[in-house]
Amino acid sequence: MIKRSFIATAIAAAATALAVLGTGGAAQADDSVIYVYEVGGNDHAGEMQHVDDGDEFRIYDLAADGHGVRGTLLNADFVSLKSSYNGNGSDAPWANYTHFAYNILSGKTYYMRICIVDGASDTTPLKCATQRVTE
Repeated sequence: MIKRSFIATAIAAAATALAVLGTGGAAQADDSVIYVYEVGGNDHAGEMQHVDDGDEFRIYDLAADGHGVRGTLLNADFVSLKSSYNGNGSDAPWANYTHFAYNILSGKTYYMRICIVDGASDTTPLKCATQRVTE
């Protein structure tokens, strides 16, 4: 009888420990990717990635089309929080990304936006794509 009671107690303790370990930790967002397509075309002109590990945002200019791309992080009210321009064209685009870091907070909504623009100071985008990001 004592042996049965001991085994039952050990099983209950192990189950409790597993339950506690399985529910802890901060929320984690998945890595996200958004593309903007060429003006009048079907090929990717630019890409913006959210790398959750370190909350890094990478901006790739994938087309040698004379345009650059601007990646922007927006809050839930669509106010710009951070931005980066990339005008490297398709000259090794995966190696030539620009980036910025921004701490995405749990329970908050953000948006990634990537736009085709004519130069780093251009404020008139030719074409954009937007995607929601949460933690």
